[in-house]
Amino acid sequence: MSGIDTKLKELQQLGIYKESIKFKKYINDHGITEADEKILYKSWDVFKRAKANLYISSQDNLIIDKALEIIRVDDSEDREPIVDEVEQTSEVVSKTSFKDSAKDNKSNFENLEFRGDTMEYFKIWIVNIFLTVVTVGIYSAWAKVRTNRYFYANIFYRDSSFEYTADPISILKGRVIILAIYIIFILSSQVFLNLYITFGIIALVLLIMPWIINRAIKFKMRNIRHRNINFYYSENAPLFYKFFFIHLILNLITLSLAYPYSLNQFKKLLIDKTQFGTAKFEYSGSNGGMYMRHIKVLGIQIALFVILACIVALVVVVSAGFLPDLSNLVFLLPMLSPVILVFFIVIGLVVKGAYDAYVLNFVYNNTTLDQNITLKSDLESVKLAGIYVSNMFAIIISLGLLAPWAKVRLTRYRCKCFAICAADVSGFIATEHSRQSALGEETEEFFDIDIGF
Repeated sequence: MSGIDTKLKELQQLGIYKESIKFKKYINDHGITEADEKILYKSWDVFKRAKANLYISSQDNLIIDKALEIIRVDDSEDREPIVDEVEQTSEVVSKTSFKDSAKDNKSNFENLEFRGDTMEYFKIWIVNIFLTVVTVGIYSAWAKVRTNRYFYANIFYRDSSFEYTADPISILKGRVIILAIYIIFILSSQVFLNLYITFGIIALVLLIMPWIINRAIKFKMRNIRHRNINFYYSENAPLFYKFFFIHLILNLITLSLAYPYSLNQFKKLLIDKTQFGTAKFEYSGSNGGMYMRHIKVLGIQIALFVILACIVALVVVVSAGFLPDLSNLVFLLPMLSPVILVFFIVIGLVVKGAYDAYVLNFVYNNTTLDQNITLKSDLESVKLAGIYVSNMFAIIISLGLLAPWAKVRLTRYRCKCFAICAADVSGFIATEHSRQSALGEETEEFFDIDIGF
């Protein structure tokens, strides 16, 4: 901000901004009006943020200007116009809906940009694999951190990248604990054939799963930041136990017909308790909207399986015309099995592409940050499905060597389709919270449970 350093120096020279006691004493001794007091307290917060080298927004700069005018004027009657002006300005800014303005001007949205390079990531990927094999999996924790740091460091919003700050040692501890539980489970079920220990371990895992998922979210959010401002998840495990108990019973009773409702409520639980600094995310997606997305995906899935069945039937009928003995069809079907398997995999990836596009678009388009920052996702189901399918064939044909290219390609497309509408995100205050254990995230990864935001 222009001249902000000069203004802050002037505030510091006044002496009242050095500590909270002097600031409160100044307000009490000078008979500051209630309206002026609000402005001065806002300026005190801005001053503390500036001294902590946090970003200052244009609105913060305006508050500093008005605070200086209030302090410089001795006559309280002369202060009233100043106060009225800043109150009106603050009211207008606070009531501005960036979502509404975005409807009139799509240029308000700015897309994320992925600047990663396939060859750069390939070098990281191949070294990670080599060291993981050589160290019998121990290096996998460092491999995960290196990979995440590369990808987050190459995702940019307004020329500022994200950061991943997790400690590999913490991740390794989590993996060792999970590996130990897994080994005990295998020994008890396959070697010693002790059903009591086996069922005991299963019961233990189910019992601690809500806590594990909660810790996974906390750990992941705590270790992602942008412009030195951390993400943070504030909800604790008890609500997760309540959520999973209720929705497990609900889906058992309804034979999983309640799954879209449960998913929507889980997204709300995740998003509403997630913060960027002190700014809170808010999710407003309706249950009906989530059901509509699932119905669309179900329709696509049914249509694809009908097409597959028609193709198989057509091949069988045509082949029967060329076979003198219909009993030879029994030998033809095994030959078609690999082809049918490929079709099943392709159908699964196409359905996944449609599901991811519909659900992610719905979730992000109904998410706001601090009521002023709007998110937008416009993934195309056909294009995303095409990326999934072509990536799979590329990885298979290259014997896995094109996996880095596939990951970079998918990440670049998803970033391209994700946009943020915000006047200024730099005024948020970064909140510091104690580091979370890595156990939760590694358990989630080990059992392949998708709980990410």
